[in-house]
Amino acid sequence: MNPFEFEGQTAPESTRGLFDFPEQIKKKEQRRRSVELASRTSTYRASLQPVNEERAMSRADVLAETEAKLTRRLSEPNQTARRSSTSRPGSLLRLSTGSISSDPNRKPLFISHLPFSSVLPHLKSHVLVSGILRVNRRNRSNAYVFSDELNSDIYICGSRDRNRALEGDRVAVKLIEVERIMMEKHEKEEAKLARNNGQPLIRKPDEEDEKEIMFGGEEDVDLVPPKYCGTVVAILDRAQNQVFSGTLGLTRPSHKKPEDQQHPHPPRIIWFKSTDKRVPLIAIPVEQAPPGFIENPDDFEHRLFLASIRRWPITSLHPFGVLEKELGDVHNVEIQLDAIFADHTICTHPLAVDVIQEKHQDRLDLRHLPCFTLGTDRQNALTIEHLTDTIKVGLHVSDITAFVELDSKMDKDARSRGMSVDGVLKQIPLWPDPLHQTIELVQGQDRPAFSVIWTMTEDGRIEEIWFGKTLIHSIMLLTEDTVQEILSVDSIDEESTEADIVALYSIACLFHAKRHLLKAPQLKFQFDGTTPIRLDVAYHRKPIFEEFQLLANTHVAQRIASHFPEQALLVSQPAHRDRKMRSLLAYLDSFGYPLDPTSLASSIDAIQQEEAQKVIRALVLKCFSAERYYCSGACDISRYYHHGLDLPLYTHFASPLTRYSDVIVHHQLYQTLLDDSSLFPVEVDKMAEHCNLRRRSADQVLENAQHLFLSCYLALQRHVCDAIVIGVQEGVIDVMVLPFQLERRIHTLHLPLTSDHLQDAALHLIWQKTETTPVNCRRKSICGEGQEPAIFPEERRQVIRPFDVIQVSVEAHPVRNPPLIRVLPLNPFEKHE
Repeated sequence: MNPFEFEGQTAPESTRGLFDFPEQIKKKEQRRRSVELASRTSTYRASLQPVNEERAMSRADVLAETEAKLTRRLSEPNQTARRSSTSRPGSLLRLSTGSISSDPNRKPLFISHLPFSSVLPHLKSHVLVSGILRVNRRNRSNAYVFSDELNSDIYICGSRDRNRALEGDRVAVKLIEVERIMMEKHEKEEAKLARNNGQPLIRKPDEEDEKEIMFGGEEDVDLVPPKYCGTVVAILDRAQNQVFSGTLGLTRPSHKKPEDQQHPHPPRIIWFKSTDKRVPLIAIPVEQAPPGFIENPDDFEHRLFLASIRRWPITSLHPFGVLEKELGDVHNVEIQLDAIFADHTICTHPLAVDVIQEKHQDRLDLRHLPCFTLGTDRQNALTIEHLTDTIKVGLHVSDITAFVELDSKMDKDARSRGMSVDGVLKQIPLWPDPLHQTIELVQGQDRPAFSVIWTMTEDGRIEEIWFGKTLIHSIMLLTEDTVQEILSVDSIDEESTEADIVALYSIACLFHAKRHLLKAPQLKFQFDGTTPIRLDVAYHRKPIFEEFQLLANTHVAQRIASHFPEQALLVSQPAHRDRKMRSLLAYLDSFGYPLDPTSLASSIDAIQQEEAQKVIRALVLKCFSAERYYCSGACDISRYYHHGLDLPLYTHFASPLTRYSDVIVHHQLYQTLLDDSSLFPVEVDKMAEHCNLRRRSADQVLENAQHLFLSCYLALQRHVCDAIVIGVQEGVIDVMVLPFQLERRIHTLHLPLTSDHLQDAALHLIWQKTETTPVNCRRKSICGEGQEPAIFPEERRQVIRPFDVIQVSVEAHPVRNPPLIRVLPLNPFEKHE
């Protein structure tokens, strides 16, 4: 058996349902479906014809041909023991929902999913395409599937076309005409507008999302029509043991009861509302309601539960599920953090520890060279050796593969987790602590390493590269602060350790001068127990020693790609979104900030005004796509490029203690030294997809955890501070609050205004009457102090333009699900304490 073959990957059959049924019902369904399969195949094939053919079926035809079948309502929770809250890579659920219906007389709301046996041929013939579904956070009606084949997003409009698929599902999609979908979308919006007496629906402030400001989030399909539209015809994969955190309600939210209904019948179901708005309401059998909930539902308003989906009939608007467990009170920040982990299928159970014993391998002994451990994670170290005309610099990485056997228990656990997870207050490691303590490159200990050693000239020209296993001995831990202290010394002995550090710094500067990186700042908290008591914004300094990590990752990528052109695990970053970037560059240029699109980082670094530099960097980063892992044999060479680093080939090699992808690359690099390969492209492709999912989950956990603890910190007191206006629209102000790294869209509807209007790219606010006269009426802007007035006391009018600096109030309410941080501009005609 190949060491990277995944367990549990049984091919889905057309007789398998979307959710687990009791065994006796499952057997009946299998017998019935096997008889019906032949007659259904022709119907399915008819619906799979290319969209442009005249005989393409309409939605009404498809719905008319779907069958409704009886199944009993699930009333008991799943008793199957959960081994962990995360799935093994590649062992995702293979799904085929069929046409399960709880009532044959009810009208189908969704089309039946195609059987897997029909999907595979159509995927191979490109009649269907597949990809991972992502649902818009702010509007569940909009969803997208990125297709590798098309190298583009496919827009999925509305819940009907999403066809019961959830965020993160791998789905099969049938392309449909863009014009028809946009026409239907427009008709639906016109109908909503008519039902609301012609007034647009305005969302509440607590429903805002920081990514909704200008140039952030998905493209507005009303302004920029999508290139492709589609409908989900099958769910191919879904993570095992998927659960959602949320709260319970006795009635469906926004459900209006008849006024004369004084004594309603006892409920048959209760409602689970997920913290994640992308998850639909889940109907839970009333038998699973916690004691006292039916009588006093308000007492459970702040209690968090975990629930899972069990089935979703085609005749039901909402899925049916079960309560898995009660987490606890939302007032407890650790409970909220556990909910965040559960929402992203982060495995938190203790890690198994195998016998830790190093495998015997031939190693180059470098213990005589000065060696410096980098950073607090202690998984990288640098050595330097001065030769006659050249210098040898080595980057040494913890050699975890010398201690962990492929397919061992520890390896399987790490493979499943994918990467370590930062929950701010709580860290979820990739490897068990005893293993960490054994292989970290700690000061004063001999350690095995996997190394890349460059022989280079003093001007940074590389003459030779060596890859191999080494034995090192670190003499010092280097941090950015210690390096700065050494650099600040006036004179250094040329034979000293400090002189070696200065030499490494000088070489790193040579490489850094050729490269500019755009990185977002991070929030750093200090805690008293579980309470955040201090907040700092860590802006990324010039990554001097990171240059050697980038250099090693680049040369390792070249090595494994040249030896294994069909199965190398590599990392790319797609080009920035052209239309959005062009719009942003034109926008910034109109305000006096011209940027060179071929050297964005250096253009931003050249901006003198610090606040403007920070704001523009944040806006530019919004236009970039995330890094993604890929198998070299699974996509076209034109998609290999890493645009963020401006490199044709790149991979991850330097962080095996925190990313499992680096472990795979270690194995592949070692196989190049042995001229051997035991990894097949299909397995590397599956692992690349798994690593992408786990990385996305880890990023979302960090984002949500930072939001949670920022809300706790801000709740300690009310904050009044400056905010920078990013842009204005009719009834809308987009702002950034740099001290807290907050981005918010503010609707004027929620301000105490008499009126407001947009005129000449400026928003005019007419505030309600007060007795206070503002002291300063001049405009304040990061573009410079303006001479034109911004406050007109006689009219109680305030004029807000892009890049103005305005005062805002920042308030937080952490005892919510999810926590709320509200940003509102202050009334300049009121006195504020």
